[in-house]
Amino acid sequence: MKKTLFLTGVALFFVCLSFSAEAGTAKFPVEVSIESSARYLKDTEVFIINLKSTPVTVGFAYYGNDGVKATCSPIPPSITIGGNDTWTLRVGGCFAVAIPMPPLNLVTIGEITSPPRSVSVYWRIYDVSGEKDVLMDHGKELP
Repeated sequence: MKKTLFLTGVALFFVCLSFSAEAGTAKFPVEVSIESSARYLKDTEVFIINLKSTPVTVGFAYYGNDGVKATCSPIPPSITIGGNDTWTLRVGGCFAVAIPMPPLNLVTIGEITSPPRSVSVYWRIYDVSGEKDVLMDHGKELP
């Protein structure tokens, strides 16, 4: 009986360990708008804060208007953030801008993946069409 309980306990321990190692996902809205003269009208800024004192690897992707998962061209699909460090990106930087260009108005979803409870994701959407950036929306997510 003791042997069965011990083996059951060991099995449950490894099952719980496998659940805690799974990646968490934070999704956030993305809005980027660029006019035909390559001037930005709206842009999304993302802050990822490593809550751990050890480095954490996070993945970044966004979903295009067609719902297909994509990458951000100047940013690798995964990045390692140092312990207690912050990484920032502006999603508008994902798009190569050349003149002339057709106007771009992207409204979609971004995604950050990381080990659970290791990062905090803050996002802000700005109207950048005027002299000052105007905060339109913001939020916080925990993968």
